[in-house]
Order: sequence, then structure tokens, then C-alpha cells
Amino acid sequence: MSALLAWLEINIVAPGTTHEVFEVQEDFALGLGEVTRSRAAERALTGAKEGMHAINNAAQEVDTKLRISERASATATAVKESTAMRNTAAALSRAGTSMKKAVESEPVQSGVKKVSEMGAKLGEGFRSLSMTLSSKVGRKTENGSGDLGGGGDGGGTFPPPDVDYSSTNNPSQYEVPDEAPEFVPPPVAK
Repeated sequence: MSALLAWLEINIVAPGTTHEVFEVQEDFALGLGEVTRSRAAERALTGAKEGMHAINNAAQEVDTKLRISERASATATAVKESTAMRNTAAALSRAGTSMKKAVESEPVQSGVKKVSEMGAKLGEGFRSLSMTLSSKVGRKTENGSGDLGGGGDGGGTFPPPDVDYSSTNNPSQYEVPDEAPEFVPPPVAK
């Protein structure tokens, strides 16, 4: 307190000013609520730490008495070194190699290519069908309004009376391209 009083007298000099310093209780310096909250938090933290230490010590005692960690370690080592484990690992390795060879084989790659080509042709057929239907149903009128057959006033009928739909169920009218884009299968990780 004397250091604070000395600092005040040196740094805050005004005519007729005297300085006095008084000790203040902690509760009033921080505010009663803040002090209470801070102390409660400290008690809770201390209790939680003590509880965790007690649980840890009890677990270590049980582990020491029953030799759980030692037995688990020995079992894990025995399983890793067992013949069954080695045989299983070898079999899984061989199966992975066989699967990789099968996927990379010519018959599988040929099948993938054919499926891709068929998908491309099917997609092209659907695009052609869509364009044909669009041209018959969603056509533009002379004035370019996009109206469905009733003129430019929006009072048209659907379907338009002058469209012939009798041939729309005949799949032979749609052309399917003879060539599809070249399919390049994704590379297989080695």
C-alpha cells in the first residue's frame, strides 16, 4: 500500500490534493457475485480432478491385481504370431491380388466397355426421343410465342389438334447412333 501511496503523490500532483489509500475487502473489489462464482468453479474443478485421480488409481489397482493389461498384451501377441492369423493374412492378400487381376482382365474390361457403349447409345436414344417430343409438343408458333397451338393469346388447347401422335409408339422411327464415344476405363490402383 505504501508503494501505491508514493506513486500517487509523485504522479498526481494538484494544489490542495492529499492522497489516502485504504485496504478493500475482496468481496467488494470484484463484486460479490463474481467472487462466489469463481470460488464455486474452483471447488468443482478441484473435486473433478480428485475424482478422476481416485478412479484412475482404483483402475490401476484392479489392473495390477488381475493382471488385465499383461494378459491382454500376451493375447494380442499370441494372435499376431499365430498360424491362423498368418494364413488368414496370406489368403486375404491372395484374394486381393486375384480380384485385381480379374478386374484388369480382358473379358471384364470388354464387358465394361460394352456396357458403357450401350449406356451411351441409350442416352442418345433418349435425347432423340426428347427432341422429337419437344418438337411436337413444345413447338413455337409463327409469332414465336411458344404457345401450344392456340395462337398468341395464351388460350391454346393441349394437345394441339393438328399434331399426329399415332407414330409416337413406334421405336423404329428413332435413330440410334452406330458409334458411341470411346470409353476409357479408370486406372486401377496397383
